Amino acid sequence: MKAMIASFAALALMSAPAAAQTTKTTTTKSSTKPMAKKPMAKEAKAEGESAATEAKEHKAMAHKHARHHARQHARHHARHHARHHAMHRVAAKKTMTVKKPG
Repeated sequence: MKAMIASFAALALMSAPAAAQTTKTTTTKSSTKPMAKKPMAKEAKAEGESAATEAKEHKAMAHKHARHHARQHARHHARHHARHHAMHRVAAKKTMTVKKPG
């Protein structure tokens, strides 16, 4: 009897997530308004430049940002690696010093 009750309980627990997934989700209606202007075009107009020139400047700044981020990540990784390696060297020295009897 206990085995039958346990199997029914297990069946109920297994089927509960499946029943929860069958509910329908509602989606929000997206706006159909066209965008006025692209932000880069607005910046170019404000600075009196062409959109192509502003795009080149934007691309250069994005590249500079990516290089800076990569450089900072590499420095952090190198420091972490050095500290971790030093920790293992100290641990190895402690375990290597074994005095021989005699």
